[in-house]
Amino acid sequence: MNPQGQWEDQSGTSLAAPILAREAAIVMQQLSQTACQPGSHPFGATVRAFLTLTAERPESGERIKPLADRTPGYGRADSSRLKNPLASSVVMIWQGEIAGPKDLVRVQVPVPLDWLKASSKPRLRLVTCWDPPVNHAISRIWACRRVSVHLRADPDSRGLRPQKKPSHHSYPVLDRTWRLDAFSTNAVAASEAWVVDLSCEEIAEYFASLDFTASQRVGVA
Repeated sequence: MNPQGQWEDQSGTSLAAPILAREAAIVMQQLSQTACQPGSHPFGATVRAFLTLTAERPESGERIKPLADRTPGYGRADSSRLKNPLASSVVMIWQGEIAGPKDLVRVQVPVPLDWLKASSKPRLRLVTCWDPPVNHAISRIWACRRVSVHLRADPDSRGLRPQKKPSHHSYPVLDRTWRLDAFSTNAVAASEAWVVDLSCEEIAEYFASLDFTASQRVGVA
């Protein structure tokens, strides 16, 4: 939609778009058949979170690695991870809705204590995606909503500080990695059910002629 509120057709330029659409369709079908309750379907944001998490990054030299890390690309999307899980890591997929800016959604994530104690460098990576309303008239902001994510070892503890990747403040993908070394060496984790807090806020105005529901769909992998 242009700044005057008129719909426009624009040609895409990515040669990878058909291949990415194929992988997304396969994940959508497999999740619908094997993971979702009858009558429900996976969100597009959920499929995007899974493909972002499992994408294979291309090899890059040390000289260009800082530049490659700042690009929005995450690598080659591959749906085969659903059929052929890796023995070296575990993937959990969750989706839901945040009712509005004042709502807080809490998701329990299993983090086994035996794995924490046995692992020399335990890591927990969380990719969160959402589909916010956008307003082309505010091109510097673009998205009208932003989702925040906090990881806690238990509901009453403070949020842990993640390793952040450079990204635009309104880009609807959060890719966060937490180092859990302290919990493995000191065995201070009191519970195997950790908590992920999800909330959203309005960061820009909607286009004047359009009205959106206050709820926000979110997918987490």
